[in-house]
Amino acid sequence: MNDAQWFVAVRLVRCRVGEHQYENFLCDQQIRLIQGLDHEGALEKALLIGAAEEHHYLNEDGETVYWEFVGIVQLEELETLHDGLEIHSSFIRSDEPAALVDIHSNAFRPAHQS
Repeated sequence: MNDAQWFVAVRLVRCRVGEHQYENFLCDQQIRLIQGLDHEGALEKALLIGAAEEHHYLNEDGETVYWEFVGIVQLEELETLHDGLEIHSSFIRSDEPAALVDIHSNAFRPAHQS
């Protein structure tokens, strides 16, 4: 792709088991890099990839588990690619921020939080 640009796409996929009615779906918010000639092309590509990756399987209870593409939440162009580039950020509140990180591994925490 000549003159292609990089975009970060935030997409949403939901999980559904059988024909159960849900008030709250288990959802997977995914952050993907998409290459396109422009914003519209990247959006089209992100939508196609999302639809193509839908799948289903039988769980151990014999019910069909569906992973269904819901849509693109956000699509932003990345001006440049470089080491350490922030591609997505979200704000959350927590009484125990350290609990949001896997407490069984200090390998992924800064030394001052050990």
